[in-house]
Amino acid sequence: MVSLTFFGGVKEIGGNKILLKDRKTKIWLDFGMSFSKSAEFYSDFLGPKKCNGIGDYIELGLVPDIKGLYREDYLKKMGRGKEESGFDGILLSHAHLDHNGHLDLVRPDIPLYCSQGSKCIMEMIDTTSGGEFLREKVSFRFVPKKRGEGLKRLDSREPEGIVERAVKVVEKPFKVGDLEVTPMPVDHSLPGALAFAIETSEGAVIYSGDFRFHGLNEKKTREFVEKSAGFEPAAFICEGTRIDSNKTETERDVYNTVTKFCKDCEALIIANYPLRDTDRMTTFLNAAKDHDRKLVVNLKQAFLLDAFGKAGQEAPKLEDVSVYIPRKSWGLVTEDINFDLVHGDYETWECQFIDAGNSITCEELRKNQSEYLWHCDFFELKELIDVKPMKASKYVWSVTEPFDVVMELDEQIVMNWLAHFNITEITRSHVSGHANGQDLKETIDAIKPKKLFAVHTEHPEMFENVEVVEKGKECEVG
Repeated sequence: MVSLTFFGGVKEIGGNKILLKDRKTKIWLDFGMSFSKSAEFYSDFLGPKKCNGIGDYIELGLVPDIKGLYREDYLKKMGRGKEESGFDGILLSHAHLDHNGHLDLVRPDIPLYCSQGSKCIMEMIDTTSGGEFLREKVSFRFVPKKRGEGLKRLDSREPEGIVERAVKVVEKPFKVGDLEVTPMPVDHSLPGALAFAIETSEGAVIYSGDFRFHGLNEKKTREFVEKSAGFEPAAFICEGTRIDSNKTETERDVYNTVTKFCKDCEALIIANYPLRDTDRMTTFLNAAKDHDRKLVVNLKQAFLLDAFGKAGQEAPKLEDVSVYIPRKSWGLVTEDINFDLVHGDYETWECQFIDAGNSITCEELRKNQSEYLWHCDFFELKELIDVKPMKASKYVWSVTEPFDVVMELDEQIVMNWLAHFNITEITRSHVSGHANGQDLKETIDAIKPKKLFAVHTEHPEMFENVEVVEKGKECEVG
C-alpha cells in the first residue's frame, strides 16, 4: 500500500510535513515550521528550551513524536536511547521556513534532496544567522580537555563539533529507495523552488510545493504542469494558499508602480522587499537603473548573490549592486583607520565585502542620496539615524500586508521611523508567491489526478473533489 500522512499543512498555510510510504521506502515531503501553531505558544521573546532537546516541540505538537527521525544529541538529552534511522530521505521543495524550518531537528544522516538555489539560501542562513540546516552543531557533549585533566563542553568550532548533513543537489530524475523521483522547477517568490513527481508502486504522486504563474519565471510553472499531466498521476498534493483569491497582479506590475513612484525624486529612495527574493531584487535593480541609480543591498544579500554567482544560479550579479556596510561595534568603518582594525567590528563572513570596491557606508549614502535606491528592511531601520534621509525621500513598501497583531505592531514601528524623518511619500507594491484560485483550478484540471489532496491552505473545502485530510491520519493513494 502507498500512503500519505500529513503532519503539517492541514487547514493552515505552511508547516508542510508529509510522510510518503511505499513498500520499504519512507520519505518526507518538506519538514517545515507551522507559524500558526508556533504562534499559539511562542513569540520573538519566548521560544523552546534547548535543554529539553525536542521535548518542548513534541509536548506542544509542533513536530510529530516519531522514532528514527530526530538528531541523536537532542534525543540523548531527553533521556531517549539511540535510534536507528527510519527514513530514506527528505525532498525539500524550497527554503522558506514553513517548508524547511524544522530541518535543524532532524538527524543529519537522512539524505536531503534539494535544488542548488535552496542549498545556497540555507548556506547563507547557516553562515550569517547561525542556522543548522546544512550542518549540525553537536550539543550536550563533553570531551577531555586538551590541557590538564577533566572535561569541557564540545565547541562547534572544533572538527568533531560539526556534523555535515547529507545534502544531494538534484536537477535530473533520481532514485530514493524503491522510488523514482523527478524534480520540476517552478516559479515562486524564492529562487530554487521545486515540485516533485514521485513514481510509486501505485502510480505517480505529484507534490507541488509552492508555485505561481505571475512572476518572472512563469515558463517554469507551465512546464511543471505539462510534465505532471504526462505522469497521469494517482495523486496530486496541491498547495492552496490563495484558493479564495483571484487577484492577478504580476511582478511586472510591481516594476511599473515602483518606476512611476520614483520618477523625479531628487532624494533617497528607500525600499523594503523580501530579503531572499531575488526576483523582487531584480525588479528593484531594473527600477534603479531606469532612474540612473545604484541598488544598495545589505550584507546578507551580498553573501547570497556571491553564493549564487559561484554556483552559476540565476540572480542579479554582485558587481551590479552596491553593498551597504553598517557601522557596528566600535563603528570604525567610517573612520580613517587600518582595515585590519575595522575587521574587528565584523563577523568573518562579512569582512570580504568591507574591502570590496562596491561597498558603501552611511557617509556615502548620506552625501549622494539621489544616486541610490536602498534596501532597508525592518531590522535595518536604525540605519536611518546614520544615513539621515532628506525630507523629499520616498519609501516603497514591497512586502506582504500585515495579517496578524504582531505584524500590525511592526508596521506601526516602521511608520514611526518614517514619520520621525519626515518621509511622507509612501507606496505599497507587492505580489504573492502563490497561484490564485483560478490558476489553481486550471492547474488541477490540466494535471487530472485520480485523487487530490489540498495542503498549505485554510480553505481545502473550496477545492472540488478533494480528499478529506486529518492531521496525523494515514491516507491511501490507490
